[in-house]
Amino acid sequence: MAKTIVSNKDWLDQIDPDTQEALQNILKQLPELADHIEKMNRAASFGETLLKDDETLHKVKLFLDHSNFDIGTITAAIRLLEKLPFLVEVADRLETFIRFIESVLKDEQSLSYLQRNMEEYLSDATDKVAEGKQLWEQVKQMAENNEKQITLFTVMKWMKEPKVQKLLAYVQALIYVLPAEENRKEV
Repeated sequence: MAKTIVSNKDWLDQIDPDTQEALQNILKQLPELADHIEKMNRAASFGETLLKDDETLHKVKLFLDHSNFDIGTITAAIRLLEKLPFLVEVADRLETFIRFIESVLKDEQSLSYLQRNMEEYLSDATDKVAEGKQLWEQVKQMAENNEKQITLFTVMKWMKEPKVQKLLAYVQALIYVLPAEENRKEV
């Protein structure tokens, strides 16, 4: 009877423990590996059968001829696959936000709280708009009803007023800012 490697236990004693453990793991996984290899063989056989089928090849060729499938498409698909982890994270956050909004919309107490806050905010904004509109109407009416001529002396008198000085400071700043802004837009 010839000696085989399997029957000779001396070689096994000469292998270090890490290698022995790795061999044991491989032997344990051998049925699963054989199953995977069998599945790959079946897939390869299926692929070979498809490549030999003229009708299938003709349909694939028609599909590829009528599609925008080029190197750009492949590159885009690869880039999209690279970004999938980020997109999943964004989708998860968006989903959390949408669920939060849905729960708020279903909760009467939250809705009434939001409504009160929005009414307060809009009330303040509406009041300020109304005040501004009223002020503008007063100014407009006074300007339209003013029949006096404005003299240089009157303008000089106004120049001493602090509010006029403040207004002129804003006008001066506007004169300096507008050309700079226009230059930035041109560049």
